[in-house]
Amino acid sequence: MSIRHTLAESESMQWIITIPHGIVVGDGGIVTNDGLIFEDTETYQKDQQNLLVGYRNLADDPSDFFDGKLVVITSPGQENWYHWLLQVLPRLKIIAESGITYDKIYVSSIPYAWQQESLRIVLEKLNIPLSAILTAQGDSIIQAKELIVPSVPFVPSKDRRTLPNWLTTFIHDCFLSDTHLDTPQKIYIARSNAAIRRISNEEKLAQLLKEKGFAIVHLEKMPIFEQAHYFNQASIIIGPHGSGFANLIFSKPNTSIIEIDHGLIGQEQRSFYKRMSKLMNCNYYPFYVDETTEEHLEADLLVDINAFAQFLDAFRKTAN
Repeated sequence: MSIRHTLAESESMQWIITIPHGIVVGDGGIVTNDGLIFEDTETYQKDQQNLLVGYRNLADDPSDFFDGKLVVITSPGQENWYHWLLQVLPRLKIIAESGITYDKIYVSSIPYAWQQESLRIVLEKLNIPLSAILTAQGDSIIQAKELIVPSVPFVPSKDRRTLPNWLTTFIHDCFLSDTHLDTPQKIYIARSNAAIRRISNEEKLAQLLKEKGFAIVHLEKMPIFEQAHYFNQASIIIGPHGSGFANLIFSKPNTSIIEIDHGLIGQEQRSFYKRMSKLMNCNYYPFYVDETTEEHLEADLLVDINAFAQFLDAFRKTAN
């Protein structure tokens, strides 16, 4: 087993570990040939692939052998834009900077058009051919002659590592083109097409926001370049908690962010985007629709329209 470092900054350094006859399980579980689980690439909870449950023995499951050097960038949660943009795609940059040679890059399954589009853009930026990508379906198990695992550069829910400067620069270079788009200054991120955490009275909220000069945007219907420009040019962004706020990485300093969410009773509020707003030097304002427990955080939200209107008026006076 060997390790190489790259992309060193004052508060962060990336690494690439090479594991002889290493095993990758599903969407990024890493196991050494002698059965040790590699925890450093777990992104939001321990044992994400359920490798420690008593009834599972990898030796009993069907597996494939890759006779070569296999890079692993796939990561738990990659079906979510937040994890994909900030924890999967940047690992391609780490590998490219390291100069390590390899045969294939494993990305698990990529069924969504936005995954395919963004992956193509990043590969082109790094001069990596699409043919280098290896995908697999389901809970696959692959053992490689050499497994090459780059670090996950940004895991805000797991630790307090900083957002590396190179990551922001790289994402901007990939998705913020020089093309000028005439985008609105005030936007609301609609979530009516989501499976969870919708705003149940979003039509009434959208009407209020339209009256106050906000554009209503559905990010899932927009090309990635357009999403990047919308966030980059907006001065005020409002939306319910969701992965669309990963686009904060494109926002300019002093942008105002209003996140609508459930409040947690008796404990610290979830703060992924509060912390990211701070890292991007944006101004963060939460609006909690209620107080609930952690098991109900993914439920739909009901916004008190009058209370939110008063909140916006107070925000406007404060901002001015």
